[in-house]
Amino acid sequence: MCEGSLLFHPGYLQLNTLLYTLYKSSVFMKQIAFDLLELLLVSAFPELDDVFRQLDQDKEKYGELKSN
Repeated sequence: MCEGSLLFHPGYLQLNTLLYTLYKSSVFMKQIAFDLLELLLVSAFPELDDVFRQLDQDKEKYGELKSN
């Protein structure tokens, strides 16, 4: 390991491992892609901002997982 690098500092090693694991996760990458797509669409078409806000509210309302 490099002694002078912050990436390999013992305090950051666990964070680096977590980030590496997240980047390998397909669910995480899909969520990032959808968030970027939403950001691009709202930037290009500001009138869609209300639509995305409504979708976020509906997701909170209906997106809860119910166990059987």
